[in-house]
This record gives sequence, C-alpha cells and structure tokens, in this order.
Amino acid sequence: MNAAMQAVSAPADQQAIVAYYEQSAVTNAKAAIDNYFSILTAGKQDPTPAKNIMNALERLLMSADEKTALTYYEQKAVTNAKAAIDNYFKVLASGKDATNAENIMDAVMPVVLAQTDKQTVQTFYQAELTAFLSNKNQRPQQ
Repeated sequence: MNAAMQAVSAPADQQAIVAYYEQSAVTNAKAAIDNYFSILTAGKQDPTPAKNIMNALERLLMSADEKTALTYYEQKAVTNAKAAIDNYFKVLASGKDATNAENIMDAVMPVVLAQTDKQTVQTFYQAELTAFLSNKNQRPQQ
C-alpha cells in the first residue's frame, strides 16, 4: 500500500488517496466497534479478539479521525450500557433468572470511557433501579 501511495506524484491525487484511506479506516473502525459491542452484549463468547481488532484499527486512524472513532465508540458504549441495564431490570421484573443479563450489564458498563458518559450511565442505572423498586413495592403482596 505504501509503495502504491508513493507512486502517485500529483499532490491532488495524493490527497485523494489519503482521504480515501482515512474514509476506509473510519468505516472499518466503526464496523469493528459495532462488532465488539455485538459480541459483548450477546454474552456468549469472549470479546477479547473483537476488542483487539477494534483497537488495532483505531491505531491506524489519523488524529482527526481518532476523535470521530472515539465519539462513535462512546455513543455505542452508552447506548449498549443503557440497553443492558434496561434488559437486566426487565428480566428481574419478570421473575426469571437474571444472571446472564446481569453478566452482560456488568461487562458493558465498564467499557464506557468518558467520565461524563459514565455518570450518564450511572444516573440511568439509578433511575431504572428506583423505578424497579417503586414498581415492586406497588404490587399487591401474595
């Protein structure tokens, strides 16, 4: 790839190649992020290989696109953490065994990186817990 990029001599064409490379790198990084969260939230296999691929692809990004990938990652992390929390409390409310849902929630919540996003997820968890406890207390005792 480097040889092919060096063979292009016109500056405009070099810029086009770099732009295409970056566009492809961002697209692949986003796909790797999606794959990582898909595996993580399924809770059925070790997410380490997917995480390694995601991290390797993110290292290929230029600094401007690193921010794009990180923003995308955080959005996915928060969305998946909220979904895992919501699912956990739904399973609890149903009276079914919540072990798997709890394991998934416990795996997803720590991968939120930004402090403000961690606070958002924690606030969501507390709101879901409060709602769960409130609904539980309002049910007639049998």
